[in-house]
Amino acid sequence: MVAGVFAASAIMLSYVRHSALWVRLWEADGLDKAEPIAAMLAVLAAFVILIVLSIGLALAVVRRSSGRRYFVTFEREHEGSWRAFAPDVPGVGVSGYRSRDEARLSIRLAIERHLRDVRANGLPFPECSGEFIDVDPR
Repeated sequence: MVAGVFAASAIMLSYVRHSALWVRLWEADGLDKAEPIAAMLAVLAAFVILIVLSIGLALAVVRRSSGRRYFVTFEREHEGSWRAFAPDVPGVGVSGYRSRDEARLSIRLAIERHLRDVRANGLPFPECSGEFIDVDPR
């Protein structure tokens, strides 16, 4: 990803140098230099946007891959609300949500807060001890 950003930067610098030569040739013919400068600025803006998006994507990939993964159980309560808990993260659970999506968001935030506290206290993160098993109900 970083190599792509450097390659885009090198292409942009090459384009700017060639564009400056193009503007000088344009002026030598006595033509208005506003047109080539506007085109050069548009391409320059496109390259800057490309570089910013590339850096943002690289940061998103790094941030996403540095996370942890925990198994979460969702249950529907008798009155119709949802609750969720993570068996491997002791003491973390949420309940009373109207939808499973609301419970999912809330349990994710609760786990993240818990892990920030664990890190702040210098404790090890809890490990996921569960696993999925395949069954054949025949």
